[in-house]
Amino acid sequence: MGFFQAISLGLALGADSFSISLSIGLNKIGWRRIIKLSLLFSLMQVVLLVGGVYSSEILLFIVNCFPKLAGLQIEVVQSVAEKIMTFLGAAILVCLGINMIKGYFFKEEGRVVTYSGRFGLFLLAFSVSVDALTAGFGIGILNDLNIVLVSSVAGFVIWLMAFVGLSMGQQIYRFVGYKAQLAGGVLLMYLAVFFLWKTF
Repeated sequence: MGFFQAISLGLALGADSFSISLSIGLNKIGWRRIIKLSLLFSLMQVVLLVGGVYSSEILLFIVNCFPKLAGLQIEVVQSVAEKIMTFLGAAILVCLGINMIKGYFFKEEGRVVTYSGRFGLFLLAFSVSVDALTAGFGIGILNDLNIVLVSSVAGFVIWLMAFVGLSMGQQIYRFVGYKAQLAGGVLLMYLAVFFLWKTF
């Protein structure tokens, strides 16, 4: 996997992060928080991508050592874990969306990002990044894989997409004001339903 393939991988994995970042950016947040959130989304994707790569290598080693495990349906376990994390992530999105809509009607600003706490945002970033784990598991079987190149390039692309999404949302907020919270809240709830529909 070369440089341009790594860029394509980053674009594919960063699509969900961009959508959520754009929605969150429609709330009043500062540049410091934009940087922190974009780093959180990208670092989580990179960690799970690398984790998926090494998990596939460990699994192949175990199967080679224990032939009886060759029939183990890893895909089933992986699918169940993905559904659980997607459900939890969708729940966080719904909570964020409700809070943004509430902020619109009650003229409350700047609370959406802190509403679910650090653990909630961590869980949200993890659930959005589950695809990276699957992708890492898939590309882990490639013989010419340069994990440093792939993770670095894909991670930068994902960070850039999240940063652009948050920045675009913030610019829209500056022009529209707190009314953008309503659109952001509705978009977050739509994304929650979309992720559930795509997974289940």
